Amino acid sequence: RLRLTDLALNHAGVAQAQADAQLRLDDTVTLDAIDLDLREAQLPGAYVNYIQPWLHGTLGDALTTAGRFSGYYRYRTGTDTALRVQLQAVDIDDAGQRFGFSKLSGVIDWANDAATRTTELRWQSGSIYRLALGAAGLAVHSRGMQFELREPARIPVLDGMLMIDDLALSDPGEDSLRWRFDGVLTPVSMEAVCVALDWPRFGGQLSGMIPEVSYADGKLAVGGVLLARAFDGELTVRNLRLEQPF
Repeated sequence: RLRLTDLALNHAGVAQAQADAQLRLDDTVTLDAIDLDLREAQLPGAYVNYIQPWLHGTLGDALTTAGRFSGYYRYRTGTDTALRVQLQAVDIDDAGQRFGFSKLSGVIDWANDAATRTTELRWQSGSIYRLALGAAGLAVHSRGMQFELREPARIPVLDGMLMIDDLALSDPGEDSLRWRFDGVLTPVSMEAVCVALDWPRFGGQLSGMIPEVSYADGKLAVGGVLLARAFDGELTVRNLRLEQPF
């Protein structure tokens, strides 16, 4: 084993950090433990130099960034992982226009133990696939790989509002992935949707109820009546069940 203590990084204008690490030297070099204290990281430098290379082929591999963040990361082989990040007025803009956030602030707090932690994020504006989001925030409780909305969220979408009453997620990225969602979309102008998505323009509004949607064991189910109001009519769907929808 090789133990490294008081490692220091001072990359002017980009990042300042300190770490202790332990490596296991075998046929390959394995990281057994690390305690990383990131005192401050400034964007875009920290993203280009230290984050982007690890995100190749993912949604985060082509971002325009600004702002700053700090935090710590703790890892022990097979036993202990913890991450806490403080975001300060961070701007994120995806080159593929899939998502973006302006003045994203708050705390990401997660660990793989049994303790309950809270992540709180807020933003000044944002977008999902070019659909504009207004100022809003989310508060999420986590316990290991279980995540649940701490309180209802209200997110402005174009000229309407997405009201999320319940959102829970467990085991993301695993075959055992499960989630549930319950919410309401207040009327959104279809003309605004068309402009945002570069579709031919047409009038009307879109709104609806999204009740008790859940996904588990490869099956998606709607617990109540899915209601969508578009143009001058209504679409209702009852007893919806989809197998292997993704």
